[in-house]
Amino acid sequence: MLVPLVLFTVVEEWGGLTWALVLSVIYAIGEVGWELWRFRRISKLTLFSNLMVVGLSFVSYLTQDGLWFKLQPAILEIIFAIILIGSYLLKKPLLISMMKSQGHEVNEIMLQFFNGLTFRMGLFFIAQSILAVYASLYWSTEVWAFLKSIGLFVMMIGYMVLEVLIFKLKTTQQTQRK
Repeated sequence: MLVPLVLFTVVEEWGGLTWALVLSVIYAIGEVGWELWRFRRISKLTLFSNLMVVGLSFVSYLTQDGLWFKLQPAILEIIFAIILIGSYLLKKPLLISMMKSQGHEVNEIMLQFFNGLTFRMGLFFIAQSILAVYASLYWSTEVWAFLKSIGLFVMMIGYMVLEVLIFKLKTTQQTQRK
């Protein structure tokens, strides 16, 4: 997802909106083709996100407004948030399901932590999507691209470090009580 954002930003600056959209669509098609060639299948996330790139590029071209292309990350983030929070509310937290499907043993402490983490990550993605929409509407393309590339990773790493520290603190307190 990082390459189309950078590609769009650089090409829009030098070649205009139409060329930025055309090259983003070519890249999206190429990414799907490469994944199919390399892995003999296309993941749902790759297919969905690249279909969004193509669809929102088309809308951006028709309206001659790059805003629609820029909204793609926010739409994906809100979908992630809905999936995470929905799985939590249905009492089938996605993160726990993913761990179990990979064959990991899940003890009671991990169950509690990942149950809550599923919900909190959903809230994190809601906040990210709100920030992404705001950036799409009011910030320059360069700042928007920085936010959606490096900024997102830095915020996610910071958030996960905080979660790990809280987990360590809670587990230390629980073991000291015993």
